Amino acid sequence: MGLNTHLCSHEELPAWAKDNAFIVTGYRRPELFRHDTIAKCWASIWLYAHNESAHLLDHLGSLPSFLLPLAHARIFFPSSSSLNRTPTPSDWLDIAGFTTFLLAAVTCLTLSSTFHTLSCHSRQLAKRCNALDYVGIVVMIVGSFLPALHYGFHEHPKWQLFYGLGIVSLGGVAAWAVLTPHYATPEYRPVRTAIFLALGLSAVVPVAHGYILYDYATLRLTMGLDWLILSGSLYVVGALTYACRGPERFAPGRFDYVGASHQLFHCAIVGAAFAHYVCLRRAWAYWHGVGV
Repeated sequence: MGLNTHLCSHEELPAWAKDNAFIVTGYRRPELFRHDTIAKCWASIWLYAHNESAHLLDHLGSLPSFLLPLAHARIFFPSSSSLNRTPTPSDWLDIAGFTTFLLAAVTCLTLSSTFHTLSCHSRQLAKRCNALDYVGIVVMIVGSFLPALHYGFHEHPKWQLFYGLGIVSLGGVAAWAVLTPHYATPEYRPVRTAIFLALGLSAVVPVAHGYILYDYATLRLTMGLDWLILSGSLYVVGALTYACRGPERFAPGRFDYVGASHQLFHCAIVGAAFAHYVCLRRAWAYWHGVGV
């Protein structure tokens, strides 16, 4: 097979397209007649392998999963013997909560996929899509936070409102910060990561409050705390891996196509979203007395 002339090395990229020097090869050429239309960028997902392929296949492959009837999986429910409650139907808050979470997950994955598809098109479009990618992360964090608050403070509507307004406000501040042009450059990657981590770790405050109101064993049932911790841990590990650019930092060129930090970050985000979904299902099952 001959050399794929649609690809280039990091050194051949224009300055605006350079982000991670530890990824040496496999870049799509952002130049005329190569990827100068949205159709050509979209076709590049399927026609040949490049260093964005794993990102895109991971996210695009995960999207349908958030729309499948996962609610029937037995692992999502506590056993009926642990529930001395009369089953009750979902109310509009349950529906709103799950809808918010699922839409947030789909939004995050869609915007991220859009950025990774079109990042080679042009400086202007890449910049706009990169901003949308950041917005998607904020939406995902806030959209995950709100339904968890509904179940964690199910008997305390005032605290639901207080923490709900708090995370929406923090999400707005985070979105403003990461969308500021000054911070949208590669050298500010650690700053952006710190902002997202701070937004996500703000969940520690309501969880600690819930622990004071109840106890750990109760929170495991009422808000699926074990799964919530797993979800948060995956977010943190993924974000730190992304910020540190490992493992490609220690072997430049070896992880150009598979296994780079950004890909590992994507996998962690998807895993965290699934864990959070299980968390919400377990909490819903408890408050509605559902067993299998």
